Amino acid sequence: MLCFVAWNWVLKKLGAVVATNYVYLNPVTTIIFAWLILAEQITIYFILGTILILVGMYVAEKCK
Repeated sequence: MLCFVAWNWVLKKLGAVVATNYVYLNPVTTIIFAWLILAEQITIYFILGTILILVGMYVAEKCK
């Protein structure tokens, strides 16, 4: 329920388009928490995927 409330708050503050762009940060935060909490190893694929996600978010924001 907390996530639902937070999502609705973000939608009101940032708008649907901007908030939806930030959904793509979920895999990045998952990798970070898996590394911190579960001691997962960060591989080159994780790093490349993170870079691609961040570049894609940057391009999406700049092309507005």
